[in-house]
Amino acid sequence: MEKVAPRPGIDYRDKAFVRDPFSFYKKMRRDYPVCLLGEDGNHFAISKFDISKQILGDYETFLSGSDVIGRPAWVEDKFKRDLFILTMEPPTHTKYRALVNKAFMPKVLASLEPFIRTAAEGLVAQLAGRSRFDFLGEFSLPYAVAIIGQITGDQSQSVEQLRAWTRLVDQNSYMTPDQAHITALQDATMRQYAVYDRIIAERRRNPKPDLLTELLEAEIGGERLSDLDIRAALDLFVSAGFQSSALLLTNSVRILARRPDLLEILKNNPEHIPSFIDEVLRFDSPAQSLLRHAAFDTEVNGIFVPKGALISIFIGSANRDEERFVHPEEFDIFRKDIKKQIGFGHGVHTCIGAALSRLEVRVAITAIVENFAGIECVDESELNWTNTLSIRAIDALPIRFI
Repeated sequence: MEKVAPRPGIDYRDKAFVRDPFSFYKKMRRDYPVCLLGEDGNHFAISKFDISKQILGDYETFLSGSDVIGRPAWVEDKFKRDLFILTMEPPTHTKYRALVNKAFMPKVLASLEPFIRTAAEGLVAQLAGRSRFDFLGEFSLPYAVAIIGQITGDQSQSVEQLRAWTRLVDQNSYMTPDQAHITALQDATMRQYAVYDRIIAERRRNPKPDLLTELLEAEIGGERLSDLDIRAALDLFVSAGFQSSALLLTNSVRILARRPDLLEILKNNPEHIPSFIDEVLRFDSPAQSLLRHAAFDTEVNGIFVPKGALISIFIGSANRDEERFVHPEEFDIFRKDIKKQIGFGHGVHTCIGAALSRLEVRVAITAIVENFAGIECVDESELNWTNTLSIRAIDALPIRFI
């Protein structure tokens, strides 16, 4: 017989949860791997690895939940984002994703690497003599913005603009916020879309041998993409290459500051940097949960889940599941199952910018370990964490290169 999900009373917005979600995750995995969040009885949380991976892989039963967050009911239609492939399911998703994937093909990324390396080395040189600086605000975010500008062919957007935009979007929820948030989000949406529309119009006037021109000329089913489709693709590139990459890089540097032994290992053995990135994704990825919703009445681990129910898959918990990873609370770049982590998701909706994020972080970490013997960082207690339904991030990372 199907069981009713327990209500442990967990609130992802609670300050204690924001500071340390991992102790909550451990209790969830042990006592209630499938449970209810909130009070409405329609929002489930999944904390174990095997259940998480099964749900993420079953796109027919568990539909992408991006539309619930990206296009919440409380946003007026004219301000709702076109989420493009994020809300599509196969076979339509397969066709469109194949087109967008061209932006992240190995040969495209290889052609970007010299620019990315120059950007990283320039920031390293610029910040080398500073007594203290915010790594997130003065390295990670400018670095990501420069790379996104190179991909889209537009260098006009500032760190402040994109950071404000992504913060507002990340704070979205199916729950109606206050009017100040709604107004700020709608204003930022219109500003951001005006940028995309200007880029598209410029490329229509002046085609170039780049990704955007290729999108303008591409056809699916004998039809070319509309400007709205291309705008949505640009929005996807920005979100895939900006915040997720910047936060992953920042978490990587934060861990290196705590573990000088690791910095020394990577300095002497740079071939281990990709494994280091995988372990950061497992141990403390910026994306802590992914959202799905049930296509029909179903059951998960013996618990009834009604049609339309929201399901938060806590990948931050799944990646520390004791039944999947040996000593999951230890940061170990040499663990044999390191490639099994799902920090970028799993299944057809795996993060489309994963390869770009890995490249950005690898190049930046390489430049840092080549140039510095150590990293000084403020104590963990001094860091200010923010948490949304999907992202866990620090507001700033004050450090000094040694």
